[in-house]
Amino acid sequence: MKTSKILINLTAVVFTVYGALFALFPAAMFEFITDGRVTTSSALIDIRATYGGMSVAAGVILFLLSRKAETVRLGLTGALVLMLGMATGRIIGMVVDQDANLIMTIYLALELLVVAASGYLLKTTAD
Repeated sequence: MKTSKILINLTAVVFTVYGALFALFPAAMFEFITDGRVTTSSALIDIRATYGGMSVAAGVILFLLSRKAETVRLGLTGALVLMLGMATGRIIGMVVDQDANLIMTIYLALELLVVAASGYLLKTTAD
């Protein structure tokens, strides 16, 4: 149970901090992560909302799920589904769009690591 809570909370911290940085510094974060530039106000607004707000919300949900023993499995499932969705989208992008930078490869590795760890903990921990 302790390892499960640590994994959920670590994932929650990453989502929360990542989201806060994107909400506060969308252009700088976007350029750092993607090597691209944001060119419109609407793009900045959407980055703040999606990468910022939604990521913070995902982090808060994971924090809440880790607090009670009866919701830890749901928290692990949430971490697994979030990371699997991100990894799937990233793999599709790498295949279709090609030419991913090093950060995309690192993100994919971390996403798959959380998927594997969450899956393992779900399989080996009691309800």
